[in-house]
Amino acid sequence: MKKLALVLAAIFILPTAVSAGQVTLRQAVEEALRNNPMLQASELQTEATKEKARETLRHYYPKVTLEERFLRTDNPTYAFMAKLNQERFTLQDFQIDRLNSPEPQNDFQGSIKIEQPIFIPRLIYGIKASRKAAKAAEIQHERTKETIVKETVRAYLGVLTARAYLEAAHKTLEDTKENLRIATLMYEKGLGLLSDKLRAASAVKKAEAMVVEAEKNLALARRGLALMMGRDEPVDVEDSWPEFVVDDISFYKKVYTERADLRALRRKAESAEAVLKVERSSFWPEIGMVGTYQFNDHNSPFTSEGQSYMIMAFLRWNLFDPTLGPRKARAEAELNAVKKAIEAKTLEAGFDLQKAYLDVRARGKALELARTELASAEEALRLVRLRYKNSLSPLVDLLNAEAALEAARAKVIQAENDYRTAIIEVYYQAGILLSQIRQIEK
Repeated sequence: MKKLALVLAAIFILPTAVSAGQVTLRQAVEEALRNNPMLQASELQTEATKEKARETLRHYYPKVTLEERFLRTDNPTYAFMAKLNQERFTLQDFQIDRLNSPEPQNDFQGSIKIEQPIFIPRLIYGIKASRKAAKAAEIQHERTKETIVKETVRAYLGVLTARAYLEAAHKTLEDTKENLRIATLMYEKGLGLLSDKLRAASAVKKAEAMVVEAEKNLALARRGLALMMGRDEPVDVEDSWPEFVVDDISFYKKVYTERADLRALRRKAESAEAVLKVERSSFWPEIGMVGTYQFNDHNSPFTSEGQSYMIMAFLRWNLFDPTLGPRKARAEAELNAVKKAIEAKTLEAGFDLQKAYLDVRARGKALELARTELASAEEALRLVRLRYKNSLSPLVDLLNAEAALEAARAKVIQAENDYRTAIIEVYYQAGILLSQIRQIEK
C-alpha cells in the first residue's frame, strides 16, 4: 500500500514540479537582471564611480585634525615660547642669564585644527567632472543590462532551438524505424534484398546517434541559460515565443541615437570638458580658512596648563607650474578623443541598425523558403515510401528522401532561430530591447 502511494504521488506531483521549473522569456530576463554575475559586477563598478564622485564632493567639507607633539629644548627662543604658551612665565624669566641660557624645557603641545575650503576652482570643476563621470557610468550600466538581456534571450532561443532539433531527431528516428519495418517485411516476402534491410538498420542507428547528440545539445543549452540567469542547475523553458513585431526602419532611426552607450559617451564628453576646466583653473586664486585651538603642558600629554586659539584666512595663488602645459594638452586630447568616439560610435550604430533590419527581411524570406521545402520533402517521402512498398523504387530512393526530409526539418529550425535572433538584434541596436521584453504579458 505504501509503494502504491509513492507511485501515485510521483504520477501527480512530478509533472507539476517539472512544469513549475519552466520559465517564460520574461521570467528568464528578469531573473538574469537580478542574478547575472557580470551584471552585478557592472553594478558594483558603477557604484564605485558614484562613490568617487561623493569622495570628490567631500573635499569641500571641513577637515578636523587632532595632533599632539612633544618638544624638549634649551633653544632660547623655543624655551621662552614654551613657558609662555604654558602660562608659567614669571618675572624672573626676564633675567638676561635665563633668556640667553635657559634650562631645558619640556612642552607637550596638543592642538585641534579645522580647515575649511571656501573657493577652490580646481575642486569646483573636479566635482562637476566626477559627477558627469558617475552619470556616464550609470548610463553605460544600462547598456550592459541590454547586452545581458540580449545574451539571455539568445540563450533562451538556444533552448527552444535545441528542443526543436531533439523533436526533429525523434521524428527522423520514427521514420527510419518505419523504413526498416517496411524493408524487413519486403525481405521476408521475397520482394526485397538483405542489403536493403541492413542499410535501413544502419539508418536507424544513425538516427539514434542523432537523438543522443540532440539530447546533449539540449542539456548544454539549458546549462547556458542557467549561466545567464545566475543559476547552478539547468533551466527549462516554456514552448511559447512572443510574436515580436518589426516596425518600419524610420521608427528605429528616430530612437537609436538615444541608446544608452551613445548617451554615456556624451556624458563622458561633458566630464572631459570639466576636466579641461580643472586644468585651466590651476592659476586661479584659492581661498580658505583655518582655525586652531592649542593647549600646552610641561608634564604630560593631552593636558593643559595654557590654552590659546588662532583663526586665519588665506589666499593662495599659484604663479608658476611647469606641468600645467602638458596637463592642459592631455585634457584637450582626451576631450577630442571622446568627441571622435561619439562620432564614430554613432555612425557605427546607424550601420549596425541598418544591417540588422535588412537581416530581418532576409531571414524572413529564408524561413518562408525553408517551410516550403519542408512541405515538399514530406510529400516526397510519402510518395517514395508508397512506391517502395509497391516495388517501384529502390531503397536508396527512400533513404535519400528521408535524408532530404531530415535536412529540411533542420533548415526550418535554424531559419526560425535566425529570424527570431535577427528581430532581437534590431531591438538591441535600436536600444529598445529591454522595454520590448517588459511589454510581454506576465
